[in-house]
Amino acid sequence: MKKRAISVSNSEISIVIWIIGFFLAGYAIKKVWTLHNMILPINQGIAFELILVMMLLFGAVFLFAFSTAWINFFISKYELNLWIDKITNPDFMGWVRFTKNRRIRSQIVKKGALGLTKGVANDSKADVINNADYTVTLPNGNQAILTVDLFSENVNLEKVAGWQLLHRHFGFIGHRAYEKCIEDKETLFSRALNKNKGKDKGVSKND
Repeated sequence: MKKRAISVSNSEISIVIWIIGFFLAGYAIKKVWTLHNMILPINQGIAFELILVMMLLFGAVFLFAFSTAWINFFISKYELNLWIDKITNPDFMGWVRFTKNRRIRSQIVKKGALGLTKGVANDSKADVINNADYTVTLPNGNQAILTVDLFSENVNLEKVAGWQLLHRHFGFIGHRAYEKCIEDKETLFSRALNKNKGKDKGVSKND
């Protein structure tokens, strides 16, 4: 059974490519050194140029290593694997988490039973229930849910947007929404009217 969320990450691929390049550069340096030993008794000027070529190769290998370590360091520091690596294990999914101090954090979390997702928030274990009503798809195809530190369930932006529109147009918690639906004739069922409309209006036959 797979234990990793990602089979091979892009960071690991970049390291492997650098290692291959390192061995190729090392082989080139070895050949240049052999050629240097052959040329040295004949032409010291060319031998010096070969030493310079070896120094340039050493510098190139160092810069390649530094550039690879630089980008991978920030990927690990800011936990960007969710955005750049494809999750290959179906037992995992992503969190796009909004903290209480208005920061955004992302991480790959393990799925549990009944929609439970198990992650870490501020170095403490944290669980969020995935209602499966609003799962987002990231540019690399990973599935994720939106979480907020104040809630124990995922955030549904459609419901949030609908609530804001209802509050904006129909007052506090939509207490005038029913009146608006009646005016627009958007109710699911028509109101049942009594045959004797006078009773609805409080009008007696003697009046």
